[in-house]
Amino acid sequence: MSRSVSLLTVVFLALPGAAKDPVYTGELQKVTQHFITIRLADHRLIDALLPKSPDLQAAALAARFHVGDPVEMAWRIIPAVWMPTEQTYAMTGMTSLRRLHASSAEDLARALSSHAWREPGNLLKLPDGAPPPPLAPSVAHLPAEGLAVLDRARAVSLDYLAHLPGFVVDETARRYSSTLNPPQWRPFDTIQSQITYQGAHEIRDRITRDGVPLKEPLSSINGQHWHQMFSAYLGPIFNPKCPTVFDSFGKGSARGMDLYVFSFKAPPDSCFNAFDIREQRYYAAMSGRVFVDGSDGQVMQLDIRLDDPPDDFPILRQETEVSWDRVKIGDAVHVLPVATDILYQYRPSSFWWVRLEYTNHRQFTAASTIIFN
Repeated sequence: MSRSVSLLTVVFLALPGAAKDPVYTGELQKVTQHFITIRLADHRLIDALLPKSPDLQAAALAARFHVGDPVEMAWRIIPAVWMPTEQTYAMTGMTSLRRLHASSAEDLARALSSHAWREPGNLLKLPDGAPPPPLAPSVAHLPAEGLAVLDRARAVSLDYLAHLPGFVVDETARRYSSTLNPPQWRPFDTIQSQITYQGAHEIRDRITRDGVPLKEPLSSINGQHWHQMFSAYLGPIFNPKCPTVFDSFGKGSARGMDLYVFSFKAPPDSCFNAFDIREQRYYAAMSGRVFVDGSDGQVMQLDIRLDDPPDDFPILRQETEVSWDRVKIGDAVHVLPVATDILYQYRPSSFWWVRLEYTNHRQFTAASTIIFN
């Protein structure tokens, strides 16, 4: 369907009774076989399950709308539905969708700065004549010594990610919670799992909670969740196509090791995974420190935190520390994560701390390849 600023075709699709439902106003980012995603002015993403009405199914929407269309979406809370393809629960359903006006060049430029429309499975097309903008490249404001160490750490980390071997590891997760600020931690539970990693693909089984086998998936239990702790951060930090800025360099230590330390920052909608809670997601600005062994360029510790979330986003604070170590398996030594600490603060005052420990690394198999777009 052709579009122009001077001639506006109004599209309004709704289910009966949808006028009484609450609405979100934003820019259309994504339509998949089951979900629609719009981005609000504060960069929060709203995901909603598509209804069964033919006019509101994926193919019909993809024929009428484009990435970046300014829209108003009515929605309602629905009973949680597990979506195996997306590996998530749907808790919000769309009831109507209305294009507000033709998108201007400014509207479209703002919409295309988002990461969401680049996600796999998007059925929406870009408007005619709107080439996808590239991400800004990585930048390093460092002295010559820092640049040399960074170049080596970047090469080692990207090679590490591109050839992640398959392995099995035992994970112990101790969860703590608090409703006081500052937090006074109370033990919540202990979850133990066996995890098989095939590259970045994670298969979790033999799950127990406080020693009792779990019959339901881990994602269905209450409390703070976690996933993909082995490979979620190194690519977004070190990929030269990702807009990460390295702005300081020096010497430091972690866990008794003398290491080089880099500070970094990444803007919203960079290469990091989105934070998600209920129907909301957010590609956040991130910052932190990377600790590198100067002898071989291996990352040995990573501290990373969420920066400046929107006022209406439920997550106020998130900090993660990942520790790597040299693990001997058979006659080979591999650098693998051995511990992770995750701290979450939710509005108005709810805290979670998850302490993960990885032991008994074993059974290496074929290598896998990860490609970052």
